[in-house]
Amino acid sequence: MVRIARSCGPRPRRNRGAAMNGAGQGDRDVIPLAFQPGTPGSAEHYFHFLLGYVLPAIGTIRRGRIHATKPPRYLLRSCGPVMDVVLDEIFQAFGLSFDIAVKTDPRFEAVDAVRVPRWDLSIFLGPDGHRMPSRGSSRCDTLHRLSEVRDQVVDLALASHDTADLYADKVLLLKRSVEPDFYRTGGSAEIARYGIGRRSLSGQDWAKAKLDAAGLPAEIYEPGAHGFFDQVRAFNACRGVVAIRGAEVANMLWMRPEAFCVVLNANDTPIRHLHYLGDLGGLRLEVLDRRAEGPHLQLQARDLAAISQAVAA
Repeated sequence: MVRIARSCGPRPRRNRGAAMNGAGQGDRDVIPLAFQPGTPGSAEHYFHFLLGYVLPAIGTIRRGRIHATKPPRYLLRSCGPVMDVVLDEIFQAFGLSFDIAVKTDPRFEAVDAVRVPRWDLSIFLGPDGHRMPSRGSSRCDTLHRLSEVRDQVVDLALASHDTADLYADKVLLLKRSVEPDFYRTGGSAEIARYGIGRRSLSGQDWAKAKLDAAGLPAEIYEPGAHGFFDQVRAFNACRGVVAIRGAEVANMLWMRPEAFCVVLNANDTPIRHLHYLGDLGGLRLEVLDRRAEGPHLQLQARDLAAISQAVAA
C-alpha cells in the first residue's frame, strides 16, 4: 500500500510524560483508557471519536507507551450505541482484550488511568490556520503518530477481506445517515444532532447519472450504513469523494495520494482540519463555500463542474 508522506519533516523527540499519565501500570489486569473532555467535541460523534479517542488509543498502545508485565485488558469508555460498534470492531481487529464501560465509571478517573491524547484538538483545532505545522513542533509529531496508525488500519482493512473492487476508481457521492434516536433533541447524547439531522446533501441520484454519462463512474455511498473497515476499503479504493461537510469526511484519512475530495462547506466554523488531512495524505482538496445557503443542500450543475475539474487536475 501507499504510505502517507511525512510532509512536516523528521519526528522530534517524544515527551513520554505529556501524552498520557498512568504509564506505570505494572501488574494490573485492567487498564482504563480515559477520554479527555475538551471543547469542542464529544466522543459520541465520529470525528472526535476517531481522532480524539480510538486512533490515539491504538497509537499509544502500539508504540509501547503503556507498560505492563503481561497483556492487559483495556477498559474503554462507552461512546454511545453507534460509536461503540466501531470501537468494538477496531479493538477486535487489533487483537486487543477489552471491555466497554459507561463514561461515569470511576475507574476512568483513577490516577493510574491512561488519559488518551486528544489528537483532534491538538492538531486540527489549533490557532495555526490550515498550514501544516513547522518541523520539530509537537503538532508535527502528532501528525506522524496519526500517519503511523493510519497505515496500520489500512493494512488491516485490506488484509481482512476484499470489497475494495466495488469502489475501485469510482467517485463516491457521500450520503449522510438518518439521525438515530440517541442523538435527537431530548435524547441521551452529550451533544444533540447527527447525520441529516445536522446537515444533508441531496441530488446524488441525479449527479450519479450525470457522472456515469460523462464517463466518470460514480457510486452513492452512505458511510454510516457500513462497518468501519468497509469504509476504510471504500475510501482507500475510490478515485475521489463528494460530500457536504460532516464527520464522515474524516474518512479522507484512508484515501490514496492524488485522490480528490470535493467538500461543500455549509458551516461557519473553520475547516482547517480538512486541509490538514488533505495535506497529510497528499490529496487534492476542493472546498466549495455554501455557508450562505443553509445546512441542507442539493447538488447542482456548478458542483458537477467542480467535480469534473477535480478529476482532471
